[in-house]
Amino acid sequence: SHTGVKAIKIIFGSLTQAQQIAILKAKIVELQTLINTLLGQAQNLTSATSFTSNLYIGLRNSDVTSLQVFLINRGILAPGNNTGYFGPLTEAAVKTFQCTQGIICSGTPLSTGYGVVGPRTRTLLNTLR
Repeated sequence: SHTGVKAIKIIFGSLTQAQQIAILKAKIVELQTLINTLLGQAQNLTSATSFTSNLYIGLRNSDVTSLQVFLINRGILAPGNNTGYFGPLTEAAVKTFQCTQGIICSGTPLSTGYGVVGPRTRTLLNTLR
């Protein structure tokens, strides 16, 4: 649109050509970095392994990353949280998943398995992947 062109003229109007080029080059680098980050995340979103062990708070491994990717893809965990660390955000997302799937909605990890990926949650995760 023409308003975009006017905005660019206002922003760049008082700058030298060298300054304008420097700003545009910096923006290109910023966008390339973002593209590379997103491509890396996209590769992480295609893990096809099945879950074979219990997952719980404090763990840090590739199974946790796969779990997080699953939860992100279902909109239960916010994008960018596929860190491989099973912390409070992952535990909360697991609880949401367990409750919405009718597995368990109360208790503690020790008393009922609420917030832990144990046998029942793992079986459902493997079925839904």
